[in-house]
Amino acid sequence: MEITIPFTELMGLIQKESGQTVGLAYKSSDEVLVSYIASVKVPLLGKPISKEFQVGLKLLDVSNEKVDFQLDAGMLNGVLGFASSFLLNKLPPGLLESFSNGRGTLRLSTIPQLKPVLDRLEIDGLYMDPDNLHLKAQTK
Repeated sequence: MEITIPFTELMGLIQKESGQTVGLAYKSSDEVLVSYIASVKVPLLGKPISKEFQVGLKLLDVSNEKVDFQLDAGMLNGVLGFASSFLLNKLPPGLLESFSNGRGTLRLSTIPQLKPVLDRLEIDGLYMDPDNLHLKAQTK
């Protein structure tokens, strides 16, 4: 069985659940570019200053229990810890199991909406095409 989720739907879910607007762009079958516009209000200028950041998100391993991933900000890897900690702290409590040196693990069982799905399906893999995320699974 294969479940397909359009990137546009994922971006909408992220915005709805976290209040954060992110962009997702295909890079390869196991990597997407995640973009985020950070704004800082500068009272002296009387207006906010905005900057767009892009980070490569590569899927390393996917199972029913967890998703291991690697973040790559290219030349900005030095500020990756600061920027990613801000964004990753917006995740629901318990979802981010670990994060160090750009590598992290998400604990899927902490997402209540996924529990009924994970109880019935065994995840075989995850891959992406230019418009969608595809979850390959079989019934238990």
